Amino acid sequence: VIGLVSIRIRSSEGPSYSFTVPSPFSEATGGFLEYQPSDYDYLRGIILFGQNSASYKFALGKSLLELASQGREAVSLEELAVPFSRHVCSHLQEAPKQGTSETSTFLKGCRSYNNGEIDEEALYEHTRKLGFVNVIDAFHKVGRTDVPTRFFLDETKSSTKGIVLTPEIHAVCAG
Repeated sequence: VIGLVSIRIRSSEGPSYSFTVPSPFSEATGGFLEYQPSDYDYLRGIILFGQNSASYKFALGKSLLELASQGREAVSLEELAVPFSRHVCSHLQEAPKQGTSETSTFLKGCRSYNNGEIDEEALYEHTRKLGFVNVIDAFHKVGRTDVPTRFFLDETKSSTKGIVLTPEIHAVCAG
C-alpha cells in the first residue's frame, strides 16, 4: 500500500469530518489500484474465459453450484453425470452448435437423448464414460494457468472415481 489518504468532508450546515485511510493503490502494481479477486470472481472468470471449447464448463459450473447447494462434498462420476448431462442437454436445445468439433461422440449422445432416441439411464452411462474427458482437468484453467482457487478436487483417477467439492464452492454457493 502506498501511504495514507486523508479525506475531509466539509459541510456548510453541520459538522465537518476528517479521517485517514490506507491508500488502495499499490507499489506492486506500479501505483495502480490493487484488486484482489474473490472466489466468486474466480468462478465467474472460469465460466466466462476458461479453457474449454464447448458448453461443458457451463454445465460443470452449474452442476457444482447445484451439488454444493445440497451440501454435497464427495461426488462420484455417476452422481455428477446426472446434473451435468441435464445441463448439457438443456444448453444444446438452446444452442445446437457447440464448440469447434463437429464430431463429438458425447454431444451426439446428448442430442440422441434430446431426440428421444435414448433414455435417461443410457444418457447417464454415456456421460459417465465420455462426458468428463478433458473437462475435469481443464475446468480451473484460464489462459494457460489454473486460477488460485480450486472449486473441486479431482479424484477421478483414485478408487473413488469422482470429485470432492471444496469449501470455496460451498462459500460461493452460500452467497
